[in-house]
Amino acid sequence: MKRQVYRGLRRILRRHLIAPARLIPRRKLSAVFTSREERNELYCDVEMAFRVQLDDAELRQLDTFQALADYVVRCLAAAA
Repeated sequence: MKRQVYRGLRRILRRHLIAPARLIPRRKLSAVFTSREERNELYCDVEMAFRVQLDDAELRQLDTFQALADYVVRCLAAAA
């Protein structure tokens, strides 16, 4: 399941970013998506792509793309 999440997130990141998605998995979300609006758009795309409901309080705690991927995996596992 984790591999599918990473692939899906890479597809989403390609739509949002100019830089290749493989270069940023350990970078901070706030360094890449500088505005709250950009991050919210990313989170909405993640929710639609994976058909999960992400918790706003949890999202505020996430600082890297790796953490986002891990959180999506946990959400998918809880929904299954």
